[in-house]
Amino acid sequence: MRPRASAFGDRTSNCYRKIAQRLRNPDQKDRLATARALLKSRVCRAWAESAVQDNTNAKRFYVSGMVQGVGFRYFVERAARHLKLAGYVRNLRDGRVEAYAIGSAESLSSLRMSLERGPGGASVSGVLEEPAEVEIGFTESFSIEYDA
Repeated sequence: MRPRASAFGDRTSNCYRKIAQRLRNPDQKDRLATARALLKSRVCRAWAESAVQDNTNAKRFYVSGMVQGVGFRYFVERAARHLKLAGYVRNLRDGRVEAYAIGSAESLSSLRMSLERGPGGASVSGVLEEPAEVEIGFTESFSIEYDA
């Protein structure tokens, strides 16, 4: 790949070269980790964000029904890690559960099927799915977050 001319000069071109070289690895997790590491350089930030967004999809799921107090977040965390997704899951104050996931389209589709099923003690009445922007802070792993 040949670096494009940039208003930021040679530093951005060098950054682009670094990202291009490191992103040749076909392993998605390595690509995300490399791009995230390059974010520490302010000059590289725009290139790294575009590299992450070009190679991933992100979705936000809102699950309604009897989904709080039944181990739903732990169920989602296990399912997401099994599917090699990054992101988070959290309870919302309105009684729903929000799951934000980053990964391949196939993995996100599988996660949705898991959300519709839920764990044994849950009763899912609906799953609302929305496309989302890739949030760089959640590209490394899947976690349980807490509503502020």
